[in-house]
Amino acid sequence: MAFLRVAALADLPAGSLRQFESGDLTIAIGNHEGEVFAIGGSCPHARGPLGHGALNGPMVTCPWHLWEFDCRTGVCDFNPKVSVPVYRTKVEAGEVYIEIA
Repeated sequence: MAFLRVAALADLPAGSLRQFESGDLTIAIGNHEGEVFAIGGSCPHARGPLGHGALNGPMVTCPWHLWEFDCRTGVCDFNPKVSVPVYRTKVEAGEVYIEIA
């Protein structure tokens, strides 16, 4: 598996959420209580940009229609049959990476 650099850790203070795009890949990255996470960045409802939404505790809220996804599991809060991908992250030398296939 390959890792892709997505941000500097300094750009992800606790409680922050960002959108990252590279080619066809769209990722929402953030920092929940000191833990960096990465999930698919497009809401399955209407393709809203999750990284432009809000982080409320562990929940990422889509800015378009307020659908919420758990940053740890990718599962939608009101419909567990709906989810977004979750990507493994690592931090090395102050840089944030996600694992991609």
